[in-house]
Amino acid sequence: MNARISAVWGSPVEAATAAPAAVPCGVAGGAFGAEGTVIYPAGSRRRMRHDVLVLSLLGLALFLAAGSEAAAPEATILQIDPQEVNKDSSTPINFDGQFSDGDDDQLEFVYWNSSIDVVIHSGSEFSDLSFQRQSGEFSQGNHTITLQVKAGGEWSVKNESWLNVTGPPPRNPDASISINPPEAHQGEEINFLGSGTYYDPATSIVAYEWYLDGAYYSDEMTFADSGISVGNHTMELIVEDNEGLRSEPAQEPFQIMPPIPLAHIDSIDPSPAKVGDIITFSGHCTGSSGAEEECDEYRWDIRSGTNGLTLFTLYGKTVMVDNLTEGEDGEAAGYEAWFRIIDTNGTVSSWVSEDFSVGPPNEPPVATITISPDPLPGSSFVPEYYQFFDITFSSASSSDSDGVIEGWRWWFDGVLIATTADWTTSFDAPRDGTVRLQVMDNDGAWSGNNTRSFRTVTNTPPTAIISLSLAEVEVDAPVTLSGSGSDAEGHIAGWEWQLDGVVVATTQNATVSSNITGAHTVMLTVTDDGGLQANASASFTVKELDIIAEKYFDVSVSPLNAAIGEDITIDLTGTTGPVEEFEINIDGDITTTQDRTVTISFDAKGAYNLDITVWWSDGTSFDQSRDFYTTTVTVTKSGGGSGGGDAGGDGDDSDGSGGGIPGPGLLAALAGLGLAARRRR
Repeated sequence: MNARISAVWGSPVEAATAAPAAVPCGVAGGAFGAEGTVIYPAGSRRRMRHDVLVLSLLGLALFLAAGSEAAAPEATILQIDPQEVNKDSSTPINFDGQFSDGDDDQLEFVYWNSSIDVVIHSGSEFSDLSFQRQSGEFSQGNHTITLQVKAGGEWSVKNESWLNVTGPPPRNPDASISINPPEAHQGEEINFLGSGTYYDPATSIVAYEWYLDGAYYSDEMTFADSGISVGNHTMELIVEDNEGLRSEPAQEPFQIMPPIPLAHIDSIDPSPAKVGDIITFSGHCTGSSGAEEECDEYRWDIRSGTNGLTLFTLYGKTVMVDNLTEGEDGEAAGYEAWFRIIDTNGTVSSWVSEDFSVGPPNEPPVATITISPDPLPGSSFVPEYYQFFDITFSSASSSDSDGVIEGWRWWFDGVLIATTADWTTSFDAPRDGTVRLQVMDNDGAWSGNNTRSFRTVTNTPPTAIISLSLAEVEVDAPVTLSGSGSDAEGHIAGWEWQLDGVVVATTQNATVSSNITGAHTVMLTVTDDGGLQANASASFTVKELDIIAEKYFDVSVSPLNAAIGEDITIDLTGTTGPVEEFEINIDGDITTTQDRTVTISFDAKGAYNLDITVWWSDGTSFDQSRDFYTTTVTVTKSGGGSGGGDAGGDGDDSDGSGGGIPGPGLLAALAGLGLAARRRR
């Protein structure tokens, strides 16, 4: 009798659990039959049991060996249907894959790749093993398609197949959008990046059209925006290539959430504070735009500046604390005010903080009175001042050791007369007086009284005396003003001269002139050391000038022999009369000026002809010989001498050597020049 046992060829687990097991080839005592069976001769049951035991132990060993090493996952491309497509056909292509893992590990990642278009699909779900693409999504060419999976931390071997894509038609570009971040609070900046994919190497993307919720928005490739309203939005992009082909709209959703509110500490008052003070904390909230808003919650945490522990938690836009203490040994203690808000949308702001301190209890201020100006010389213990004189009582020397002065009270002879830092007054009669001062610090504490006595004494007005050097002068001629004065109690402290009502000097003596004919009034005001004044006046008359007798052209040039770069002075100060301008001609280079002193120099040696003409404002020549002056300036490399032309310019000065009067031989020529000058005018 023969026994037939089927061998099970499967997984290590299956092999170990199958009974009875088949004997592999080469096992003694049996022979293989059809379909992997082992045939034992009749009467050999004992041997068969032995072999079954051996095979079971062998299967168990194989199972344990297989279990000691993790089996790699396997990926299989079941189909790509169809495998040959035309880009023009808009044919759907189905990709189907299979995953298996001997260790029953979970699928972690699926990766489909094209040798031409790189990644064509990926994911982490079993559904990613099968997907569909349109033929137009693939580049033309013979694609090697690979499927690879990851499970149990290991990647499978790539399983390959193929896809042949032929005959692509001219294709519109594809648009894609990147939004970062896709969720933002209003007021935060969002970056929008657009890109286009083109399929003909000869083309490129040349235009971008962005639409926000269907409305045109931008033509930039990339831009940022922080002003989009709260809500869910869709950004759409269309790209255009240089052939005029436009993409289908690419769409990407994003969300703008309500703005993060901002907490603001407005004030901590007082700061620094003192023990016993009521400290007020005020704050508000704003949106990202900076506009103040009403929020649902305002929270204050008052914390120790030493260890950061929260001492008080208070709620409200304005809160108060009155029980904070000073530090050790009378030192100020440091504290922190932390402020946070929650807006009506439930959005919580960040914390803001501000430091403040609490010092020892307030020390009252000290009042001190100072009086200005200085009292009269010879004053006794009580300072004396003239009647009618302004006396200023000041609190500037008052002090507060732990704050500032903010309030004042002045009493005069027991009556409150001022609440300012200073008090200024005067008295029209001699008298004795007493001033009392109190000051208040920034904590509201008043000082004790400070008292000063003073006295005003009699002051009579001074006298003023005036004298003039001339009672009648010509136009622009000077008049000397001499002043004097006396004061019975003191001395003259100030002088003021007025000419026709205009202040012209503040000295005891002065000099004035006028180009206006007629009578002019001069007034002197003297002020004594007590502030009283006295006046005196006088007058003088300005008469018309004798124009003919006044005109005189006076010129001096020095030196006539000069070095290169040396200053040569043309002195015209002696010229009198109504001058309009002077004309200076140096070898044909003509300059006009109204200055009475002119400085020239030369940068090369040689002899230079110098012609000077005066032009009178009345247009009439006084004397031809005195309207024109000529000389020669000699310039050498170094050295040089000194000399000057004659003030009149009347002689024959054609050689230019002495600057003298031009000789008879040039007189007619000079006369002609004078006539020509008048014609030229």
